[in-house]
Order: sequence, then structure tokens, then C-alpha cells
Amino acid sequence: MARVKHEILLLLCLLCGHIYAQNNLDISPEAFQILVTQVENLSKLVEHQNGVINELQDKFKFQENLNNELMDRLDQQERIIEDLSYKLVEHDKHRSSNSIPTGPKTTSNNSASRQKDVKHLRQGIIRKRQNPSTTVAFFATITKAAEDNLGIHQNLIFEDVLTNIGNGYSNHHGVFTVPVSGIYLLTSSVLSRHGQEYWAEMVVNGSPIARLNGYGTDGRHATGTQTAIVFLNKGDDVAIQNYINVDSFWGDKYSSFGGVLLQEYEDNSPPAVIG
Repeated sequence: MARVKHEILLLLCLLCGHIYAQNNLDISPEAFQILVTQVENLSKLVEHQNGVINELQDKFKFQENLNNELMDRLDQQERIIEDLSYKLVEHDKHRSSNSIPTGPKTTSNNSASRQKDVKHLRQGIIRKRQNPSTTVAFFATITKAAEDNLGIHQNLIFEDVLTNIGNGYSNHHGVFTVPVSGIYLLTSSVLSRHGQEYWAEMVVNGSPIARLNGYGTDGRHATGTQTAIVFLNKGDDVAIQNYINVDSFWGDKYSSFGGVLLQEYEDNSPPAVIG
């Protein structure tokens, strides 16, 4: 960022030197001040862009850490299964050595059956880890200059789709329809029009789960962001909506909406909440 500012200031100095070097040209203090203001605004815009990039990098790093944590939990479950398998075998051996034979021996058969079941369970866990059954991810931005005068509870349309794995996002309605049940990471960043305030919310089936706000003061823009990690059922609808007032939003790729499947579940039963 410092390098960009330095290059901008250097460009300003060269431009001013070129102007004053021309004997047949003159520049008024007012015009020079306008030029300086424009360069300062450009520097602020570059600084804002760098901030957005850093924020996205932090989100992706958070997602990567979460995926690593899930992998660690799978490893822990596998170790627990191995330990239980060993204990079951030892328990059956102990019962077999201490029991009085009064009929057909079935203990060894039960032990072999249990070992077989545990082996199949372990193989299933390994296959699920190595070959994820489903990949879902989407990311879209608003490319036009502005979304103007949106009504209350009206969807923001992020029409420029960069990623849509699983084909769950519709850029005609601004809605992500969940293709498979599971834990999802959802994120949105929305920029206000200069000198204006907006209120928006992330909704699932019309009910808000998180809200965004941006208030551009002194003629400037302001960004509101949200990230949510939630369990979603297959068929749920997710969107970013305006609410409270009839508001306007800034596009030009500053406003975005995205999500990714972290863990798939075969049914519509969410995992237990601990805490």
C-alpha cells in the first residue's frame, strides 16, 4: 500500500513539474488544488481496494483453518473407533476364557463380526475423507454502477457470477438454493453509495440470520460485511435483501455474495449444538 501511495505522489510531482516547465502554460491555484484533491481521492480508493483484498484473504484463511479442524476431528474419530475395536476384541477374549462351555460357542463369531463391522466403518470414513461426495461453492458481484431504489425485502441481484459449482446460485433472482444439506460458510460485502446509508440482511427462507450496514459520511462510501457458518437443508433459499428503507447500493464489483459447503450431511438433521 505504501508503494502505491509513493507512486501516486511521484506521479503528481512529475505532472506538476511538467506543467510549470511549459513557459506558455499557466495553472491557477484553484485548478492545482482540484488536481491534488483528485489524486488524494484516487489514493483513498486504492487503499480501500487493498483493504477489501486483505479482508477476503482473511476469510479464505479462516475457511482453510476450519477445514483443517474438521479433518483433525475425522482423524480423532478414527482413532476412537480403533480403540473401541481393540477393547471389544479384548472384552470378548476375556469372556471366552472365563465362561463355562454349556452350548455352542458363539463368542468368537461375535468377535469376528464386530471386527468386520468396525473395519467397514473405518473404510467408509476414509473413503468419505479422500473422495468428498459433493462440492458446492458460489461467488458473484454487482458490476453495474449501482442498485438504485430497492424496495423493502427486495433481493440484491449479484449478476456477475464468477463461481457456481453445484449450480445453486441464480443471478436472475439473486438467490442461492441449497443443493445438499450440510454446514455452509456464507459471506457478503456491500458498499453504500457516497454520502448515503443502507441497511441489508442475509436471509434464509425469508428469515434474517445476519445484517449489514454501511454509512458513507462526507460524500464517501462505506462497506458493510458479514460472514455466517450455518447448517442449511436441501432446498433452502439464501439471499441478501434490503430492509427498513428504500435504499441504493454501489456496484462496480465492490459488492459481493458467496458461499461454500464445508461438510455435507446425508439427511436434514443438523449436528448437535454444544455450548
